[in-house]
Amino acid sequence: MRAQAKGAPSVPDGPTPADPPARPTADPLPGPASPSGAAGGGGGAADPVDPDLPPAVASTTETRAAPRTAAVVAVVAAGGILGALARYQAQRWWPAPPAGVDITVLAVNLLGCLVIGVLATWIADLRESHPLLRPFWVTGVLGGFTTFSTFAVEIDGHLQAGRAWAAAVTLLATAVGAVAAAAGGRAVLLALHRRRVARLRAAGAASR
Repeated sequence: MRAQAKGAPSVPDGPTPADPPARPTADPLPGPASPSGAAGGGGGAADPVDPDLPPAVASTTETRAAPRTAAVVAVVAAGGILGALARYQAQRWWPAPPAGVDITVLAVNLLGCLVIGVLATWIADLRESHPLLRPFWVTGVLGGFTTFSTFAVEIDGHLQAGRAWAAAVTLLATAVGAVAAAAGGRAVLLALHRRRVARLRAAGAASR
């Protein structure tokens, strides 16, 4: 015990204990979401929006976006009718043989996938387009033009009739050919776009 001056407060021997660590406080709970989709207090992310809608429509309330939803449904329905009618007419012009692979349905599916690969890439990657263009052409027209149900029924008919070879040819040609057609359409369009961009850059550099 150290000597203390008279009247001075007593000081204990040894080091003074450190203050206890402060208890962590929980983060405040987010407040209720505001009409714009952000949480109370300015935080939070906005609600997801339909990518087929333009920003002006996507940022409005649900009641304001309802006419745009109706427009999308309308163009998909109209495009689907046109595509299905085109396939029906093609099957009337080139009917399926009594036994064997239905070349018309196979050609329709391959052609539709090729055009989908081109159009979907052109609309999504290469230019700004009207928000109803993709629903009309890709989902509506080409979705109605191509057919999976007829393809499946055809394979089942071949199997029921004992034509396993025709079922195998139809299955492989459609599955592999459809993917190859869509990928090929995309690749060809991107290659043409790169050539066009390179040609424009070369022309711009030559004019300087």
